[in-house]
Order: sequence, then C-alpha cells, then structure tokens
Amino acid sequence: MTSLDGINWTSRPSGTSNWLSGITHGNNNFVAVGEHGVTMTSFDAITWINRTAGTTNWLSGITYGNNTFVAVGGQGTIVTSPDGITWTVRTSGTANWLSGITYGNNTFVAVGWPGIIVDSPDGITWTVRNPGTGDGLHGIAYGNGTFVTVGEYGTILQSGSLVQATLGPILLSPSGAAQVPLVGLAGQAYSIEASTDLTNWLALTNLTLTNASGQFVDVSVTNVPQRFYRAVAP
Repeated sequence: MTSLDGINWTSRPSGTSNWLSGITHGNNNFVAVGEHGVTMTSFDAITWINRTAGTTNWLSGITYGNNTFVAVGGQGTIVTSPDGITWTVRTSGTANWLSGITYGNNTFVAVGWPGIIVDSPDGITWTVRNPGTGDGLHGIAYGNGTFVTVGEYGTILQSGSLVQATLGPILLSPSGAAQVPLVGLAGQAYSIEASTDLTNWLALTNLTLTNASGQFVDVSVTNVPQRFYRAVAP
C-alpha cells in the first residue's frame, strides 16, 4: 500500500503472494523483502518487479547505506546488493535468525534471536557481538550518535556513543588562558582532564554540550610549560 500523506492509502499489486516483512528506499528504488527470500523492487512503489536474492530463507529486514542494500533473515542469512537487482550472499558468522537491520555512523548493525547482534562496516565482513541478553531482538534504529534495539519482554538495549569527542584547535587569549573547543555528542556530559606528561591526569571541569560543539577556558595553563587535554564521557 502507498500513501502521499500517511493517512490515505492505496492498495498496489505486488505480483507475489509471499509475506513481505521489510522495505527500504535507496538509489532511487524501493526494495521489499520477505518469505522464501522474495525480493521486489520499484522506482515508484506502484509497479513492482520480482528479483532473485540468491536465497530461499525468509528475509525479514532490509536497510540501505554506503550505496548498498543489505537484507537479513533466517539462519543468519545476509545478502547485499548495489541496486536491489543483483544480490550476493554474505557470511554472517551466525545461524541465528536475524530480524532487523539499520545503518548509521558508517556501520551496518543487524539484530535477531536468541539475543544476537552482528555488525559490519561494508555489509561484506561481519562481526558477532554479545548483547548480554538471550531475549530475541527484533528491531533496531540509529540516531543521536547511538544504536537502540528492542525485543522480547520489553527489552531495550542501547549501544555506547559512537560519536568520538574532538578537542581543538586551542586558542590562547591575550591573558594567556587557553580556549579549547570541544566537538562531540549533543546532550553528552564530558569530564575535561589535563596533563603535563600524558600519564598523570587532573580533572579540570565538567562540560555538557547543548549542541554538537562547545568550549571551555583553562586559566591555570599560564602556570605550566605545556598542557594536554582530553574529554572523557562517563
């Protein structure tokens, strides 16, 4: 079904009676996947073409990123395509059912059950992660610098921040104080620490970014010959 406003919907013929369980858009194409490895493409969501994904396993989720479609499904199935038409089967490293996938921060992350997470920078090479739960994970999204997955029994898991804090360039005021810009995750609290030898660190202040950037001023830098800074997220 398609809609221009999310309110009024029109039924469209798909050309298949198989269950369709996932859909995404990229490279000027809608791509839907489902039961028995069915894969459908459409440039306008009205006329659909049946494609061959190279698997008969159920494909339950699909996403688009880094110029690549990636679909996941039963028995750890992962298939990739640059256009939604030509597909390649990949090795996921797991036989668990993969039910959801997303793309963010230059990384594909897929989840499934029982309790499985796999990730990849390119959709080709995958690493199995331990989510710390045996509960099935069914959906995943990326936003505000973090991945969030949901699943059985009200399970919600959040990854650590993938936005790396960056300090500098440092500017010296006429009084000699150091003005240090910080770029990081909006809403994140950072502990600002300083060192003269990169071994012993002293906590200077705490800084919470209201947006993606901020700065702090170190007036005590005039009392030391050199000083290094780092930002630490709890």
